[in-house]
Amino acid sequence: MNVKRSGLYWFIVLLRAIALCLPLSAGLKLGGAVGLAAYFLVPRYKRIAFKNLAQSFPGKPHKEIRSLTKQVFINQGKNLFELLNFHRLNRENITKIVEFRGIENFKKAFSYGKGVLIFSAHLGNWELIGAGLSLIGFPINGITRKVYIEQLERLLWRLRESVGMKSISRGETDSAKGILRVLKNNEALAVLIDQNTKAIPGVYVNFFGRRAYTPSGLAALAIRTGASVAPVFMYRREDNKCVVEADEPIKPEMTGDDEKDIAVNTQRFTDIIEEKIRRHPEQWVWFHERWD
Repeated sequence: MNVKRSGLYWFIVLLRAIALCLPLSAGLKLGGAVGLAAYFLVPRYKRIAFKNLAQSFPGKPHKEIRSLTKQVFINQGKNLFELLNFHRLNRENITKIVEFRGIENFKKAFSYGKGVLIFSAHLGNWELIGAGLSLIGFPINGITRKVYIEQLERLLWRLRESVGMKSISRGETDSAKGILRVLKNNEALAVLIDQNTKAIPGVYVNFFGRRAYTPSGLAALAIRTGASVAPVFMYRREDNKCVVEADEPIKPEMTGDDEKDIAVNTQRFTDIIEEKIRRHPEQWVWFHERWD
């Protein structure tokens, strides 16, 4: 592990030690402060977030864009402290932290018996989608991207497992078999399709008025397996309670032309993601290089 990665890992370990000593409400305040500090200390990502917000909301004054940018970092700090507290969550206390809406829609997605593809975005604290749904009794599996700090990777796996989530590492030799096994068992697989990830198959779609390379695996899986597609998103209320909201399952468009259908459905899913982000722009990861 190089010095930079080692420093990041031990910083996370320090934050977790602090989080263990604080009630969640105090941890969220500290997390917000850490996020605000990051806003000032990592100017590169602040510039990316500001640029992306300004281009996506051209009618907003720069003062408002700056405020939104700051809130993006504050929200991510809160997300981190919630993640570091996953071991404290259980079936009895999860509803004090997370409000669930549309659970009947989520149950409907399972009723077809072909597995459920949860599609979502890095909005609110997306980690609490899987954690919350697992704790109230749903079989949740997440597609995770490998973190190239081995100790941090193990910590993240332990935190997710502590709330009953299972993980499938993207790109591993047995990941495809694991995904198909999850769907065959009528379990849920959570997929985030809102980042520019050239390492996996994707298509260009319209996102906030610009072409954006978008993972197409969700659409391909839905078409080829018949699994239900369940839009489930998360946002943070002003009082810091998180809301997990499940919408009506989506039936993919299928004409028999797989290439066309994958592109059309990926655009449909992206349109929904954009709509959700527009409602809570301060809670999405704008510091990601989403557009080429």
